[in-house]
Formats: sequence, structure tokens, C-alpha cells
Amino acid sequence: MNFEIISETEAWDRYDLFSYWSVDYFSFGKNNFLAFDSAVSIVGDWNVSLLCEQHKVAGVIINGDLTVSGHFDMSDSLVLIKGNLKARHVCISEKEACITGNCIVSGLVYGGWKHGIFTVQEEICALFLIYEFDRASFGSIHPDIITIDNDFNSGCKGNYTYFWHELNYVFLPKLHVFASDGSFSGLDLSLMMEVLNHNEPVMNITPRKLRIYQDCFSTDNFDKAYGYLSTLLNPFIELDGFEVSILDVDQTSRLDFKKEGYSLGFISKERGIIALAKRQQDNDQNRKAIEQTFCNLINFIESGRVDNF
Repeated sequence: MNFEIISETEAWDRYDLFSYWSVDYFSFGKNNFLAFDSAVSIVGDWNVSLLCEQHKVAGVIINGDLTVSGHFDMSDSLVLIKGNLKARHVCISEKEACITGNCIVSGLVYGGWKHGIFTVQEEICALFLIYEFDRASFGSIHPDIITIDNDFNSGCKGNYTYFWHELNYVFLPKLHVFASDGSFSGLDLSLMMEVLNHNEPVMNITPRKLRIYQDCFSTDNFDKAYGYLSTLLNPFIELDGFEVSILDVDQTSRLDFKKEGYSLGFISKERGIIALAKRQQDNDQNRKAIEQTFCNLINFIESGRVDNF
């Protein structure tokens, strides 16, 4: 690989870094960078952080396309690709990466343990896009991508194909990670990549298309719905045949959803949507019903019709 080590000041002048990275990552002249002044092609995996550690630099700048046949790991490094990125899998964590062109990945794009900021100015295309980023910005998202919220603390906010609370029935049990109390805590992404590398399935079901909820499931909206129901003499409301009521358990705030006296499940701010059916097919139907009813409730509250209800 042909590169040169340049100072931060020279990198500012040559590549206009302030247009791509947050100022928080600059040391005002103390850092150095690895600069590749043409396209780069790597056979196999490439952990760019190890390269940065070896040369004692803060990050990598590639003035052209980057192609990595394996896993491209950008964790703990600043990365600027002034072109397109193609890779099998891509990881970013802790710091910031910007791709000025397209990001084309045949497997996973995911945020690692310490998260990070990820920007793709054109289109991102991958089999799975796992949201564990502090912040992400994409010019566009390919319509066939499966977007996943794998962060328990996200509050189910955003547009995902699958939310965190759905992953334990969507993905095969061998990929499940459990907390010390035995509760489901997410997906083993390292194992997931290994399974995908062998062209083996990772999902229990046929994936659905990306669902757009206009941020219905934000924690703010949960507080809005819970707060509204708390003001009612009887803390419940019926919408389109579904009854939504407050049902707190063990000092945990919950919204309970019923239809014709049958409990479909509940929503809590900490755990998201929990459907109570035993069969997967019924569980999926209940979850969809809860999702739609919750959105209807938020729309009802925001419409102002509550004053006349």
C-alpha cells in the first residue's frame, strides 16, 4: 500500500477536513494522518485502526475508491473516503467516518461497542444495516436493505425494518445474546457475519420491507400517550376496537393493549413492544396491531380531538 504520513494542518489544506468530520476530533495541529492519494484495494479483512496504531496516527484519508473483499473495521479511527466504499462487512465505532460516494456492502454495516458517527453522502446498500451509531446520515438508503435497531437504549425511535424488541423472534436463536438475568439483550454480530460468510440463513422469517412510522415509537411519544391516559377519570381509551389502558407492573410504566377482552401485549418505555401470543404468527399479528394502535393514539392526541372526546 502506498501512503504518506501528513500533518493535521496539511490534511486540512489538502482535503478540507472540516467539511467531513466534526471539529471535536481535531487536535489543532498535533495529529498526523495516513493519506492515500489514489484508489485502494484490499484482499481479505482490513482493520484500519491497527494500521493507525502502528504508525501512531489519528486516522486515514483515501482520495479515491476503497475496495475490501472482507471485513472493513474502522473502529477507533477517523476515516475519510473521497469516493466509493465496497466491502463484505463494515464496522464503525467510537469515532467518525465519512464516505463521499456510495457505500456498497454485501453483508453487515454496523456500529460497534462505543458507537460513532457515520456519514454516507450518496447511497448506502447492504444486506443488513445495524443501527448502533451515535449519529448516522445517509444520502439515500437502498429500498431492499434490512435496517435493524440493535440498541436497547434507542427507545424504538426511527425508521427500521425491525425494532430491537422484535429481534429475538426474527433472527435464529443461535445469534441471540442474553444478559446475566437470562433476558434477551441483542444479536451476536460476530457470529452473524461468520454465518453470512458461509452463505447460511440468519433469519427465522422472510424479511419484510422497511416500515416508516414517523418516529411513533419515541420515548417522548410514550410519555405523551401515558400522560394523556393519566388525565382520564378511567385511564383507558378505545380506538378502532382496541382498548389502550395504563397497567403499571413492579413500578414500571406500561400501556396495555386489548381487543374484545383479550390482551394482545403491552408497551413500556424500557422494553418497547411486547406481544403475548405463544405462536410466532399470532405474535407478529399482535405486534403489528399494537404498533398501529399506538400510532393512531399519538395521531389522535396530536390532532386536538381529545378536547372533545
